[in-house]
Amino acid sequence: MGDTPLLEVLIPTYGRPESAVSAIRSVLEGSDEKVSVFCHSNGHEPELEEYCLSQSRVRYGSFVENRGPHHNGYTILSGTVGKFCMILSDEDRLDASQLTGLLELLETLRSDCNLVSCAVYSDEESRYSYGVESIHKRYVSLAGFTIISASPYMSGFVYRSQPLSQLDLRDLLGLTARYPDGAPYNQYSHLDISQRLLINGSCCFYHSPLVRMGRTIRTGGNAYSHKSHELEVEGDGNLDLNPDVYGAYARVRQYLYRDLLLSSLQPYFPATSYVIASAKLCKFFYERLFAVSAVVRLHEKYDFRSEFLKALGDAQLEGHISGSPFSRMFSDSLLQSQDERATAYALVKSITDQPLRGLTKQLYIG
Repeated sequence: MGDTPLLEVLIPTYGRPESAVSAIRSVLEGSDEKVSVFCHSNGHEPELEEYCLSQSRVRYGSFVENRGPHHNGYTILSGTVGKFCMILSDEDRLDASQLTGLLELLETLRSDCNLVSCAVYSDEESRYSYGVESIHKRYVSLAGFTIISASPYMSGFVYRSQPLSQLDLRDLLGLTARYPDGAPYNQYSHLDISQRLLINGSCCFYHSPLVRMGRTIRTGGNAYSHKSHELEVEGDGNLDLNPDVYGAYARVRQYLYRDLLLSSLQPYFPATSYVIASAKLCKFFYERLFAVSAVVRLHEKYDFRSEFLKALGDAQLEGHISGSPFSRMFSDSLLQSQDERATAYALVKSITDQPLRGLTKQLYIG
Protein backbone atom coordinates (compact mmCIF):
# COMPACT_ATOMS: atom_id res chain seq x y z
CA MET A 1 0.00 0.00 0.00
CA GLY A 2 1.14 3.56 -0.70
CA ASP A 3 0.57 6.65 1.43
CA THR A 4 -0.90 6.56 4.92
CA PRO A 5 -4.65 5.99 4.56
CA LEU A 6 -6.98 8.50 6.15
CA LEU A 7 -9.06 5.63 7.57
CA GLU A 8 -8.10 2.01 8.18
CA VAL A 9 -11.00 -0.33 8.96
CA LEU A 10 -9.98 -2.96 11.52
CA ILE A 11 -11.74 -6.33 11.29
CA PRO A 12 -10.90 -8.91 13.97
CA THR A 13 -12.23 -12.36 13.09
CA TYR A 14 -12.14 -16.04 13.94
CA GLY A 15 -13.83 -19.06 12.39
CA ARG A 16 -16.09 -17.07 10.05
CA PRO A 17 -14.06 -16.55 6.85
CA GLU A 18 -17.04 -16.06 4.53
CA SER A 19 -18.49 -13.37 6.74
CA ALA A 20 -15.10 -11.68 7.14
CA VAL A 21 -14.68 -11.58 3.35
CA SER A 22 -18.14 -10.01 3.01
CA ALA A 23 -17.23 -7.39 5.62
CA ILE A 24 -14.02 -6.54 3.76
CA ARG A 25 -15.82 -6.33 0.43
CA SER A 26 -18.34 -3.91 1.89
CA VAL A 27 -15.45 -1.55 2.68
CA LEU A 28 -13.70 -1.99 -0.66
CA GLU A 29 -16.87 -1.21 -2.60
CA GLY A 30 -16.04 2.36 -1.79
CA SER A 31 -13.20 2.91 -4.25
CA ASP A 32 -11.65 5.79 -2.30
CA GLU A 33 -7.91 5.19 -1.87
CA LYS A 34 -8.09 7.01 1.47
CA VAL A 35 -9.57 3.83 3.00
CA SER A 36 -7.79 0.55 3.70
CA VAL A 37 -8.52 -2.63 5.69
CA PHE A 38 -6.55 -4.57 8.29
CA CYS A 39 -8.06 -7.99 8.99
CA HIS A 40 -6.58 -10.28 11.63
CA SER A 41 -7.74 -13.77 12.53
CA ASN A 42 -7.36 -15.78 15.70
CA GLY A 43 -6.46 -18.84 13.64
CA HIS A 44 -5.17 -20.06 10.29
CA GLU A 45 -7.88 -19.47 7.65
CA PRO A 46 -6.49 -20.19 4.14
CA GLU A 47 -9.51 -18.95 2.15
CA LEU A 48 -9.62 -15.65 4.00
CA GLU A 49 -5.87 -15.20 3.70
CA GLU A 50 -5.95 -15.91 -0.05
CA TYR A 51 -8.67 -13.32 -0.60
CA CYS A 52 -6.92 -10.66 1.50
CA LEU A 53 -3.59 -11.13 -0.25
CA SER A 54 -5.30 -10.55 -3.59
CA GLN A 55 -6.50 -7.08 -2.55
CA SER A 56 -4.11 -4.13 -2.74
CA ARG A 57 -5.89 -2.17 0.01
CA VAL A 58 -6.05 -5.05 2.51
CA ARG A 59 -3.50 -6.20 5.07
CA TYR A 60 -3.94 -9.60 6.70
CA GLY A 61 -2.47 -11.46 9.65
CA SER A 62 -3.32 -14.41 11.87
CA PHE A 63 -2.25 -16.32 14.94
CA VAL A 64 -1.11 -19.93 14.66
CA GLU A 65 -3.75 -20.82 17.25
CA ASN A 66 -6.62 -19.03 18.97
CA ARG A 67 -5.31 -16.60 21.58
CA GLY A 68 -8.67 -15.04 22.37
CA PRO A 69 -10.40 -11.78 21.35
CA HIS A 70 -8.32 -9.57 23.62
CA HIS A 71 -5.05 -10.49 21.88
CA ASN A 72 -6.70 -10.10 18.51
CA GLY A 73 -7.99 -6.67 19.47
CA TYR A 74 -4.55 -5.60 20.67
CA THR A 75 -2.97 -6.72 17.40
CA ILE A 76 -5.25 -4.68 15.17
CA LEU A 77 -5.36 -1.57 17.36
CA SER A 78 -1.63 -1.41 18.02
CA GLY A 79 -0.81 -2.27 14.40
CA THR A 80 -3.01 0.21 12.56
CA VAL A 81 -1.33 2.42 9.95
CA GLY A 82 -4.22 4.80 9.25
CA LYS A 83 -4.52 8.37 10.51
CA PHE A 84 -7.84 7.13 11.92
CA CYS A 85 -8.99 3.57 12.48
CA MET A 86 -12.49 2.12 12.73
CA ILE A 87 -13.47 -1.14 14.43
CA LEU A 88 -15.86 -3.30 12.38
CA SER A 89 -17.18 -6.66 13.53
CA ASP A 90 -16.86 -9.43 10.94
CA GLU A 91 -20.65 -9.79 11.16
CA ASP A 92 -21.31 -6.18 10.18
CA ARG A 93 -20.96 -4.22 6.95
CA LEU A 94 -20.28 -0.70 5.73
CA ASP A 95 -22.55 1.01 3.22
CA ALA A 96 -19.95 2.26 0.75
CA SER A 97 -22.35 4.90 -0.58
CA GLN A 98 -22.28 6.55 2.86
CA LEU A 99 -18.52 6.43 3.35
CA THR A 100 -17.68 9.75 1.67
CA GLY A 101 -19.55 11.67 4.36
CA LEU A 102 -17.45 10.13 7.14
CA LEU A 103 -14.20 10.79 5.27
CA GLU A 104 -15.17 14.45 4.81
CA LEU A 105 -15.89 14.68 8.52
CA LEU A 106 -12.53 13.14 9.45
CA GLU A 107 -10.72 15.72 7.31
CA THR A 108 -12.43 18.62 9.09
CA LEU A 109 -12.56 17.42 12.71
CA ARG A 110 -11.55 19.61 15.60
CA SER A 111 -7.88 19.03 16.40
CA ASP A 112 -8.77 17.70 19.86
CA CYS A 113 -11.36 15.21 18.54
CA ASN A 114 -9.90 11.78 19.31
CA LEU A 115 -13.07 9.75 18.79
CA VAL A 116 -15.95 9.56 16.34
CA SER A 117 -18.88 7.43 17.47
CA CYS A 118 -20.84 6.21 14.44
CA ALA A 119 -24.46 5.14 14.75
CA VAL A 120 -25.26 1.51 13.89
CA TYR A 121 -28.26 0.84 11.64
CA SER A 122 -30.23 -2.42 11.82
CA ASP A 123 -31.74 -3.35 8.44
CA GLU A 124 -33.68 -6.15 10.11
CA GLU A 125 -35.42 -3.72 12.47
CA SER A 126 -35.35 -0.75 10.03
CA ARG A 127 -34.02 1.54 12.71
CA TYR A 128 -30.85 2.67 14.43
CA SER A 129 -29.93 0.23 17.17
CA TYR A 130 -27.18 2.49 18.47
CA GLY A 131 -27.15 6.21 17.86
CA VAL A 132 -28.91 9.46 18.70
CA GLU A 133 -30.08 11.35 15.61
CA SER A 134 -30.38 14.74 17.27
CA ILE A 135 -26.65 14.93 18.01
CA HIS A 136 -25.33 14.29 14.49
CA LYS A 137 -21.91 15.98 14.18
CA ARG A 138 -22.16 17.38 17.72
CA TYR A 139 -19.06 17.37 19.92
CA VAL A 140 -19.24 16.08 23.48
CA SER A 141 -16.96 15.72 26.47
CA LEU A 142 -16.00 12.56 28.32
CA ALA A 143 -19.14 12.98 30.42
CA GLY A 144 -21.28 13.53 27.33
CA PHE A 145 -19.98 10.40 25.61
CA THR A 146 -20.39 8.24 28.72
CA ILE A 147 -23.93 9.37 29.45
CA ILE A 148 -25.42 9.87 25.99
CA SER A 149 -24.07 7.13 23.79
CA ALA A 150 -21.38 4.84 25.19
CA SER A 151 -22.49 1.92 23.03
CA PRO A 152 -21.62 -1.63 24.14
CA TYR A 153 -21.54 -2.52 20.44
CA MET A 154 -17.97 -2.22 19.15
CA SER A 155 -18.59 -1.60 15.43
CA GLY A 156 -18.44 2.05 14.37
CA PHE A 157 -15.91 3.38 16.88
CA VAL A 158 -13.35 5.54 15.06
CA TYR A 159 -10.14 6.42 16.92
CA ARG A 160 -7.51 9.01 16.04
CA SER A 161 -4.44 6.78 15.79
CA GLN A 162 -1.76 9.09 17.20
CA PRO A 163 -3.28 9.50 20.71
CA LEU A 164 -4.38 5.85 20.54
CA SER A 165 -0.73 4.82 20.19
CA GLN A 166 0.07 6.65 23.44
CA LEU A 167 -2.30 4.49 25.52
CA ASP A 168 -1.31 1.32 27.36
CA LEU A 169 -3.46 -0.90 25.15
CA ARG A 170 -2.21 -4.11 26.74
CA ASP A 171 -3.54 -2.98 30.08
CA LEU A 172 -6.83 -1.60 28.68
CA LEU A 173 -7.44 -4.90 26.86
CA GLY A 174 -6.75 -6.93 30.00
CA LEU A 175 -3.55 -8.54 28.74
CA THR A 176 -1.55 -7.53 31.81
CA ALA A 177 -3.89 -9.58 34.02
CA ARG A 178 -3.10 -13.15 35.08
CA TYR A 179 -5.33 -14.63 32.39
CA PRO A 180 -3.33 -15.79 29.33
CA ASP A 181 -6.05 -15.04 26.76
CA GLY A 182 -7.31 -11.80 28.29
CA ALA A 183 -9.21 -10.91 31.44
CA PRO A 184 -12.75 -12.38 31.33
CA TYR A 185 -14.24 -9.42 33.19
CA ASN A 186 -12.94 -6.98 30.59
CA GLN A 187 -15.49 -7.29 27.76
CA TYR A 188 -15.90 -3.61 26.86
CA SER A 189 -12.34 -2.52 26.21
CA HIS A 190 -13.47 -0.36 23.27
CA LEU A 191 -15.27 1.82 25.83
CA ASP A 192 -12.26 1.91 28.16
CA ILE A 193 -10.08 3.05 25.26
CA SER A 194 -12.65 5.65 24.20
CA GLN A 195 -12.91 7.12 27.68
CA ARG A 196 -9.14 7.37 28.04
CA LEU A 197 -8.93 9.21 24.71
CA LEU A 198 -11.53 11.70 25.95
CA ILE A 199 -9.72 12.73 29.13
CA ASN A 200 -7.91 15.35 27.03
CA GLY A 201 -10.08 15.25 23.94
CA SER A 202 -13.55 15.38 22.49
CA CYS A 203 -15.92 12.99 20.74
CA CYS A 204 -18.00 13.69 17.64
CA PHE A 205 -21.18 11.72 16.95
CA TYR A 206 -21.87 10.66 13.37
CA HIS A 207 -25.43 9.61 12.63
CA SER A 208 -25.84 8.06 9.18
CA PRO A 209 -26.64 4.52 7.91
CA LEU A 210 -22.95 3.88 7.23
CA VAL A 211 -22.43 1.03 9.71
CA ARG A 212 -24.96 -1.73 9.07
CA MET A 213 -25.61 -4.40 11.66
CA GLY A 214 -25.33 -7.85 10.09
CA ARG A 215 -27.08 -11.11 10.78
CA THR A 216 -25.93 -12.73 14.01
CA ILE A 217 -23.74 -15.76 13.28
CA ARG A 218 -24.27 -18.30 16.04
CA THR A 219 -20.80 -19.75 16.09
CA GLY A 220 -17.34 -18.28 16.61
CA GLY A 221 -16.71 -14.76 17.78
CA ASN A 222 -16.95 -13.93 21.46
CA ALA A 223 -20.65 -14.59 21.94
CA TYR A 224 -20.57 -18.10 20.46
CA SER A 225 -17.02 -19.27 21.06
CA HIS A 226 -18.45 -22.07 23.23
CA LYS A 227 -20.15 -23.67 20.19
CA SER A 228 -18.43 -25.68 17.49
CA HIS A 229 -21.11 -25.16 14.84
CA GLU A 230 -24.07 -22.90 14.18
CA LEU A 231 -27.46 -23.92 15.54
CA GLU A 232 -30.85 -22.30 15.12
CA VAL A 233 -32.47 -20.70 18.15
CA GLU A 234 -34.80 -23.23 19.76
CA GLY A 235 -38.52 -22.67 20.27
CA ASP A 236 -38.07 -21.05 23.68
CA GLY A 237 -36.13 -18.21 22.08
CA ASN A 238 -33.09 -18.58 24.35
CA LEU A 239 -30.07 -17.15 22.50
CA ASP A 240 -27.65 -19.69 24.03
CA LEU A 241 -24.87 -17.14 24.43
CA ASN A 242 -21.47 -17.87 25.91
CA PRO A 243 -21.98 -18.13 29.71
CA ASP A 244 -18.39 -17.01 30.30
CA VAL A 245 -19.40 -13.62 28.90
CA TYR A 246 -23.17 -13.43 29.46
CA GLY A 247 -23.72 -15.54 32.59
CA ALA A 248 -24.47 -14.21 36.08
CA TYR A 249 -20.91 -14.60 37.39
CA ALA A 250 -19.53 -12.84 34.32
CA ARG A 251 -22.00 -9.96 34.51
CA VAL A 252 -21.24 -9.24 38.16
CA ARG A 253 -17.49 -9.27 37.49
CA GLN A 254 -17.93 -7.00 34.48
CA TYR A 255 -19.97 -4.46 36.44
CA LEU A 256 -17.61 -4.26 39.39
CA TYR A 257 -14.60 -3.88 37.09
CA ARG A 258 -16.26 -1.19 34.98
CA ASP A 259 -17.43 0.67 38.08
CA LEU A 260 -13.84 0.63 39.33
CA LEU A 261 -12.62 2.10 36.03
CA LEU A 262 -15.33 4.75 36.10
CA SER A 263 -14.34 5.65 39.66
CA SER A 264 -10.79 6.27 38.45
CA LEU A 265 -12.20 8.81 35.96
CA GLN A 266 -14.26 10.71 38.54
CA PRO A 267 -11.84 13.68 38.66
CA TYR A 268 -12.60 14.35 34.99
CA PHE A 269 -16.38 14.47 35.46
CA PRO A 270 -18.49 17.32 36.83
CA ALA A 271 -20.15 15.99 40.00
CA THR A 272 -23.72 15.77 38.68
CA SER A 273 -22.81 14.04 35.44
CA TYR A 274 -20.64 11.55 37.33
CA VAL A 275 -23.61 10.48 39.46
CA ILE A 276 -25.75 10.00 36.33
CA ALA A 277 -22.97 8.08 34.55
CA SER A 278 -22.57 5.79 37.57
CA ALA A 279 -26.31 5.18 37.76
CA LYS A 280 -26.48 4.45 34.05
CA LEU A 281 -23.69 1.87 34.34
CA CYS A 282 -25.41 0.21 37.29
CA LYS A 283 -28.75 0.14 35.45
CA PHE A 284 -27.17 -1.46 32.38
CA PHE A 285 -25.77 -4.37 34.38
CA TYR A 286 -28.92 -4.87 36.45
CA GLU A 287 -30.77 -5.30 33.15
CA ARG A 288 -28.16 -7.74 31.87
CA LEU A 289 -28.42 -9.78 35.05
CA PHE A 290 -32.21 -9.90 34.83
CA ALA A 291 -31.85 -11.23 31.26
CA VAL A 292 -29.38 -14.04 32.00
CA SER A 293 -31.92 -16.86 32.03
CA ALA A 294 -33.24 -15.72 28.62
CA VAL A 295 -29.87 -15.58 26.86
CA VAL A 296 -27.83 -18.38 28.49
CA ARG A 297 -28.70 -22.08 28.73
CA LEU A 298 -28.74 -22.76 32.47
CA HIS A 299 -28.30 -26.17 34.07
CA GLU A 300 -31.18 -27.44 36.20
CA LYS A 301 -29.12 -26.99 39.36
CA TYR A 302 -27.86 -23.52 38.42
CA ASP A 303 -27.69 -21.39 41.57
CA PHE A 304 -27.66 -17.63 41.08
CA ARG A 305 -26.70 -16.94 44.69
CA SER A 306 -23.62 -19.16 44.41
CA GLU A 307 -22.62 -17.38 41.20
CA PHE A 308 -23.08 -14.00 42.88
CA LEU A 309 -21.03 -15.02 45.91
CA LYS A 310 -18.20 -16.38 43.78
CA ALA A 311 -18.15 -13.25 41.62
CA LEU A 312 -18.09 -10.94 44.64
CA GLY A 313 -15.33 -12.98 46.29
CA ASP A 314 -13.17 -13.09 43.16
CA ALA A 315 -13.66 -9.36 42.55
CA GLN A 316 -12.54 -8.69 46.12
CA LEU A 317 -9.41 -10.81 45.63
CA GLU A 318 -8.58 -8.96 42.40
CA GLY A 319 -9.08 -5.55 44.02
CA HIS A 320 -12.02 -4.72 41.77
CA ILE A 321 -14.34 -3.33 44.44
CA SER A 322 -14.43 0.45 44.20
CA GLY A 323 -16.54 0.96 47.32
CA SER A 324 -18.71 3.50 45.50
CA PRO A 325 -22.32 3.91 46.70
CA PHE A 326 -23.71 2.28 43.56
CA SER A 327 -21.36 -0.70 43.69
CA ARG A 328 -22.21 -1.25 47.38
CA MET A 329 -25.92 -1.13 46.61
CA PHE A 330 -25.46 -3.46 43.65
CA SER A 331 -23.40 -5.97 45.64
CA ASP A 332 -25.74 -5.90 48.67
CA SER A 333 -28.84 -6.37 46.52
CA LEU A 334 -27.43 -9.50 44.87
CA LEU A 335 -27.59 -11.34 48.16
CA GLN A 336 -31.11 -10.17 48.96
CA SER A 337 -34.50 -11.07 47.46
CA GLN A 338 -35.60 -10.42 43.89
CA ASP A 339 -37.93 -7.72 45.19
CA GLU A 340 -35.04 -5.89 46.82
CA ARG A 341 -33.00 -6.12 43.62
CA ALA A 342 -35.99 -4.72 41.73
CA THR A 343 -36.21 -1.82 44.20
CA ALA A 344 -32.52 -1.01 43.76
CA TYR A 345 -32.92 -1.17 40.00
CA ALA A 346 -35.91 1.18 40.12
CA LEU A 347 -33.80 3.68 42.05
CA VAL A 348 -30.96 3.81 39.50
CA LYS A 349 -33.47 3.88 36.65
CA SER A 350 -35.21 6.88 38.18
CA ILE A 351 -31.88 8.74 38.19
CA THR A 352 -31.05 7.91 34.58
CA ASP A 353 -34.57 8.78 33.40
CA GLN A 354 -34.23 12.40 34.47
CA PRO A 355 -34.05 15.02 31.65
CA LEU A 356 -30.50 16.12 30.86
CA ARG A 357 -31.37 19.65 29.77
CA GLY A 358 -29.65 21.25 32.74
CA LEU A 359 -26.41 19.43 31.99
CA THR A 360 -25.84 20.84 28.51
CA LYS A 361 -22.65 22.69 29.48
CA GLN A 362 -21.25 19.57 31.16
CA LEU A 363 -21.90 17.29 28.20
CA TYR A 364 -21.53 19.30 24.98
CA ILE A 365 -18.54 21.19 23.59
CA GLY A 366 -19.19 24.23 21.45
